[in-house]
Amino acid sequence: AGLLASASIIAPIIPPSMPFIIYGVTTNTSISALFLSGIVPGLMMGAALIVTWKIVLKGMDLKDNPPVPMSGRLRATGRAVWALLMPLIIIGGMKSGVFTPTEAAVVAAFYALVVALFVHREMKIAEVGPVLVRAAKTTAIVMFLCAGAAVASYMITLADLPATLTGWLGPLVEHPKLLMAVMMVVLV
Repeated sequence: AGLLASASIIAPIIPPSMPFIIYGVTTNTSISALFLSGIVPGLMMGAALIVTWKIVLKGMDLKDNPPVPMSGRLRATGRAVWALLMPLIIIGGMKSGVFTPTEAAVVAAFYALVVALFVHREMKIAEVGPVLVRAAKTTAIVMFLCAGAAVASYMITLADLPATLTGWLGPLVEHPKLLMAVMMVVLV
């Protein structure tokens, strides 16, 4: 559980990542630059997790699983090739200029649909409609949140709230603990 919980923070960083796309659209930041900037930190976090868990597991008395024969490894690698191609298609397509980051998302979604329907056969054609409806609902929720955040940001800027708060909290700079307590109350 600890490994899964700690590894879950890598998902928003490694491309293709929905939080990067939402952040990029909301802040007018280059999505391809965000994708490229997320690869190295994500890999570093993964390597740190591997080292940490190797150290943690070293002191535990765990039973080893029997080794998987080479034929089993090759079968698993063959099934994984389809999933491993998606990041290569996305990054390769954006770096080569074949498509933009937004088009990369469409290509990735279509690729995943084709693999799910025809390669792995994990999905039936009748299930495509409900999946698209769920995706549309999720996208609508996220876009409403982005719109609300944009309106709130505009209103905060219009009301000059940062300068007002700085003026109120200025005298508390000499008392860092009190300043931190007041900042927490303001944020809550």
